[in-house]
Amino acid sequence: ALIDEFQDTDAVQWELFSKLFHRHDRRLILIGDPKQAIYGFRGADVDVYGVAKQATPGARRRSMVTNYRSDARYLAAVNRLFA
Repeated sequence: ALIDEFQDTDAVQWELFSKLFHRHDRRLILIGDPKQAIYGFRGADVDVYGVAKQATPGARRRSMVTNYRSDARYLAAVNRLFA
């Protein structure tokens, strides 16, 4: 399972995700920005973000240095796709 915008996950959602997908026979990929996990008005829960991080101690973690969502070539390709 791939869960994008994970920083907006609440405790109930994390409980479901972890029970369904956080097992040795399944892969769980969480994509999120920890700096945005503080925005509770969007349903974000910084404590849940921390719990999820601690629940995956052996996980491979990656950080993006560049935000490619604002790259001109990427935007042109997406615009062509939806044109």
